[in-house]
Amino acid sequence: MRSIIRIAVLAAAVVLMTTGCGVKTAYNNADWLLMRSINERVSLSDEQEREVNALLEESLAWHCASELPDYAAFLRQVDEDMVAGRFSRPTLEGYGQTVSDFGRRLLAKLRPAVVDLLAGLSDEQVDELAASFEERNNELIEEAESYFDESSITERAEGFEKGMRRLSGRLTDEQRERLMTWSRALQPSAALTLQRRLRWQAEFRRVMAIRADRDRFDRAMTELLQPDLFMSDALAQRREHNRILTLEAAVDIHRLAPEEQVEALRENLAGLSEDLEQLSCSG
Repeated sequence: MRSIIRIAVLAAAVVLMTTGCGVKTAYNNADWLLMRSINERVSLSDEQEREVNALLEESLAWHCASELPDYAAFLRQVDEDMVAGRFSRPTLEGYGQTVSDFGRRLLAKLRPAVVDLLAGLSDEQVDELAASFEERNNELIEEAESYFDESSITERAEGFEKGMRRLSGRLTDEQRERLMTWSRALQPSAALTLQRRLRWQAEFRRVMAIRADRDRFDRAMTELLQPDLFMSDALAQRREHNRILTLEAAVDIHRLAPEEQVEALRENLAGLSEDLEQLSCSG
């Protein structure tokens, strides 16, 4: 269910769409994009679609007025830090906490409405939703089996590069080599993540079975939708290890960046910040 929660309520992610139709168009069409993603996982009735549309409309209005100004300010701070030479691991640690706080605020805002929506699903819809979990489960199995293959190592590095290239342009050979070093050093977490998902999914089915008892269901589902639930010590340790490696790699990539890359990054950050300010409903 976390997949549908992310897609249904993390409208903030739409802001980060920097390809295709662009940030403004993506955000202005967020309700349609999110509804389409939800329908790919569970078939909603007309009444349920109206409820979800109302939820998205109210949520996006809140997000536009309350969150977008903070996103724009955050991007401006990133630019200021780069100009001042503060682009370091501690600085990136702070960025990570800020982004995490954005997500937690959004989930806290929308969690009650999501719980209410889940309470109204039929048995057939619950089965359909549970079946949609399998696609990601299978992806994790494949990832665990091929993690140390050279093709997987290259794919992880290229994925990192692709995200950076959209903001700062083509990377140098030295930067790409640094990303390969980063990818080789990462510790596999797919198998542990799958164990966590399977435990969560089993609990989700158990909680959905008591949804006729709204008091019990609301308490149980609210607890189930808390971040980091069922996180094992082993998974937490591997995620922390990989997080530190990723921060160090990002710092090194910036250190190795030629001037044109830095200027392109600053220009794109300024453009994103301006787009978010124009989209904001707080004025």
